[in-house]
Amino acid sequence: MPRQMPRFDRHLQRQSQLASEIVKAGERARIGWICSTHPSTATDQEWESGKTLWTVQKIESLYELAYLRVFSLWESTLESIFYRTLCGYNLSYGKETLVCGQYFRTLAQAEAAVLGTHQFTLWHSQWRNIQRCQQFIRSNPGDPAKMETVLSSRRTLLDWMSAIRHRIAHDQQNDAHHKFESATRGLVGMTYHTPGRFLREWDTTASTPRRRLDWAIDELVSLASQIV
Repeated sequence: MPRQMPRFDRHLQRQSQLASEIVKAGERARIGWICSTHPSTATDQEWESGKTLWTVQKIESLYELAYLRVFSLWESTLESIFYRTLCGYNLSYGKETLVCGQYFRTLAQAEAAVLGTHQFTLWHSQWRNIQRCQQFIRSNPGDPAKMETVLSSRRTLLDWMSAIRHRIAHDQQNDAHHKFESATRGLVGMTYHTPGRFLREWDTTASTPRRRLDWAIDELVSLASQIV
């Protein structure tokens, strides 16, 4: 009996929302701390001075930690869907056809084929992900694999989002700084001192204003839902 692909997009959404809730709890704690420390006399300068327990810098660090969690969930989602695709799981649009002509019997076999001689494989690079699709999943002329299609259509956005992750994880690398600056210029037309500052800002282009962290979550969940 054909196996149905689990709804990894829903798992991504649930787990990402938990990461977002941690950040929101920090925002509420900051407001509560300031209000209890500086009751009705709190000035705008006191609110942003960074002299309270919950400084702006600490809150921005929470956003960065949450983003790392969200992006790692995205990578895990791609990996889980890809291995099951190689095992012949039914997706919402049917099965993919493999280059080798037959499906792998187990997830372990599929993973071993993808790993080859390597001990691990990376999923944050869209270029590598697209290459992986082309290596294992047969594409008809003008009709590439669904995962390849979705990743290719939003490759620039995903590369920018990956650059944000890279900047958080490799703060001391000049390359990480340059790619992050290019990413935020591409996304909003300006640069930011830290990823946390960018992720904490409001995305006012949405019908309901949201933090840019939540914008990132919505984008990744939407892409995942197109692949499963």
